[in-house]
Amino acid sequence: MTRTKPAWWQHVLAGIAVIVFVLSLWWMVGPNGRRAYLRRSLRPAAGFAKFTPPPAPDYTKTSAWAELPEVESYADLSPADLPLYKTPPADVFFVHPTTFLSRKGWNGPIDDAQAKRRVDHSVMKYQASAFRGCCRIFAPRYRQATLYFAIARNDDAWKALELAYSDVVRAFRHFLKSRNQGRPFFIAGHSQGSMHALRLLETFPDEGGWRKRLIAAYLVGINVPLDKFKRTIPWLHPCQSPTDTRCVVGWTTLGREADLRGWANVKVFYPKKGYEDSNKKPRLCTNPLTWKTDEALVKKDQHKGALPYGRGKTMTPLAPQLVEAACQKGALLISTPPPAFRRLMLRPHDYHVYDYSLFFADVWHNARLRMNTFLKKK
Repeated sequence: MTRTKPAWWQHVLAGIAVIVFVLSLWWMVGPNGRRAYLRRSLRPAAGFAKFTPPPAPDYTKTSAWAELPEVESYADLSPADLPLYKTPPADVFFVHPTTFLSRKGWNGPIDDAQAKRRVDHSVMKYQASAFRGCCRIFAPRYRQATLYFAIARNDDAWKALELAYSDVVRAFRHFLKSRNQGRPFFIAGHSQGSMHALRLLETFPDEGGWRKRLIAAYLVGINVPLDKFKRTIPWLHPCQSPTDTRCVVGWTTLGREADLRGWANVKVFYPKKGYEDSNKKPRLCTNPLTWKTDEALVKKDQHKGALPYGRGKTMTPLAPQLVEAACQKGALLISTPPPAFRRLMLRPHDYHVYDYSLFFADVWHNARLRMNTFLKKK
């Protein structure tokens, strides 16, 4: 008897069935089980003390940067119909999030193939490029802490972050001395990158008076306790309007159905003090639909546009009026977005990966507005 070769659609259905089965098991084991699995799969083989760090980047070389104005990259892309400057009046120093997921060490080399690809093809395209409407983009590669640091939250994790931050400091100093040329600029980042960006605001000396040239900081994807503005960055304040300058915006995107109990139970670094629990501290939340910090629910008609993920060196069309949003207990709670923005989630109702892309056009227009306001004041 001759066997019939399965049709292509049967292979597709079989693949979907496997994915559904694996995801079902993933959620059935519960948060503790998932955390245990991630610990086993991501934990470096030895402690930080036994780890030999990769070579330090040389920021005088273009290879140490994911984006420079003179080097072609995915950050040069932009969706159709968004305004551009032929010669951008400002700069942005953008610090990328965690893309090193290996167990090979506590910090990744800047030439790790997979981590580098994630930065170049995803972060530059869907995060850093949101500032292309106002700015030349400078995005350093650095020996980022492995993703396991966010799970471990121990002394080894803090040491890995220190090593990563030391690179960001050297990159920022090179940016100020050799690249920026006294222009106004933003500091921006996401996730681990925002943690390092915040520390720059807190601890980097005011060499050359760079603080007077800072338009604003976009610290997206982390918890920024409000007491930071009194204790460590008193020269800045939470942005209160779309045109506010010399201030900080930040949000962490969750679904309305998210369980907010303990979601921000992470330790936050304070210079000269170390790490402190932040769960009970009020946190910064900027609503990117209005650029205010109140808790008003903002309807979809004010959403300028999300940028769906796609492949290749082209941008997918913007998708406006997708979500409504409101700040609550330091988190940005949104209505459920389309499936295109629910594919990369480590836990239910957590849109961390899409913090920028969900509000891509909103960031684009706001950065231009803040820059123009700053230039007029100057």
